[in-house]
Amino acid sequence: MSYSNPDSKAAQLRATDRAHVVAIDTQIHELQERIRVLQTEREPCQQRLDAYRYPVLTLPNEITSGIFLHFIPPYPACPPLRGIASPTSLTHICRKWREIALTSPRLWRAFCTGYTAHHLAPSPHAPIYWQHVQLDLAADDVALINGPMPLLESLCLDVDFDYTHPATTARDFPRLRSVALYGGIHGNWLPISQLTSLTFQDVEPTNYYLPILQEAVNLVRLHLIDCDTDVPPQTNVKLDQLQTLVLVRPYEDVEGAACQIVMKPALAD
Repeated sequence: MSYSNPDSKAAQLRATDRAHVVAIDTQIHELQERIRVLQTEREPCQQRLDAYRYPVLTLPNEITSGIFLHFIPPYPACPPLRGIASPTSLTHICRKWREIALTSPRLWRAFCTGYTAHHLAPSPHAPIYWQHVQLDLAADDVALINGPMPLLESLCLDVDFDYTHPATTARDFPRLRSVALYGGIHGNWLPISQLTSLTFQDVEPTNYYLPILQEAVNLVRLHLIDCDTDVPPQTNVKLDQLQTLVLVRPYEDVEGAACQIVMKPALAD
């Protein structure tokens, strides 16, 4: 009958652990030495890389900002807010480009209202104003356009059905020159006499737009697209400044309709 001493087994286990720890410490020391050598080799390489400046990053910020403006569509066209063609993508290249993009308000000045809060965040200190506006509204929402807009230059408005806006004086839109109206909306609230460009589309009957044309004495460009051209006899609108007339009416004598609607002494196109 054999007898095993527990103390002897414990002593052997401790001896094995001590040897293992020594072996591990040796490997750690070797690895640490290898890391030290690699770090020594890495340091001058990193210093050379840190000392190099990419030529594009040496440009003055205002030059880079100007280049950024050529990356997006010409104002007032709206760039996409997301994706590779958006100004947001410029903020993902490097820290400097991000800083320049976020301090260039002109990058963010045109946007679709569906992204308003997110789009305005990069330029919190830039004033907000309406200059070129395109709206697709329900009729009940048109009345919200009731405040002064001193910088508004062009307005495109599409309303879902007939609407007459409350009377609004011309001083509310002193710089407005271009208007496009789609659908059955009356223009009695617009400063018609100061407009130089006017577009009507899908407007019927003619008594919607003929009174407006009679007031548009400074009109240079007129577009009538799919509008009613069945006007009462002897109805003429004299537009002395008109140079361009676009009349689109399928299956009708558009030339005859144009002569019936518009007297055009200055017409060029």
